[in-house]
Amino acid sequence: MPATSEKKPGTAVKHSKARLVRGVCIYCTKQDDGKPKHVTGYPIKEDYVISAIRWIKRKTKTEQGNRLVVCEKHAEEHQKKRGGFERSLIIYGGIGAFLMLILLVMSLSLGSFLAGLLLLIFLLATAHMRYVPKAEGI
Repeated sequence: MPATSEKKPGTAVKHSKARLVRGVCIYCTKQDDGKPKHVTGYPIKEDYVISAIRWIKRKTKTEQGNRLVVCEKHAEEHQKKRGGFERSLIIYGGIGAFLMLILLVMSLSLGSFLAGLLLLIFLLATAHMRYVPKAEGI
């Protein structure tokens, strides 16, 4: 009896039954008359990075007010990229915390604590260079 969990080449990955919405895909670059083309997809969660970008765009008066989504065509690619980002965040955070502890053990002082904290913040900021927003339902 064949295993039912085997993935055949060319078949789509099934995602949870999230509510699909209309918006602008963060991967598609399709445009109609210079404006982004709206597609149906999984909505992007508004987190601290997206909120900060929207705040900056509002202040510079360049905000377009588009709803960000990941279309079904790019869902699998997005899932892989998001997994890589989460892994790098955990790894860099762990390395930073470990180095902070080493600095504290070497000399118990406020200076070593601050140096370790700055190192941790730098490593976490470095991990955010690969930032991929979370999509609801993927």
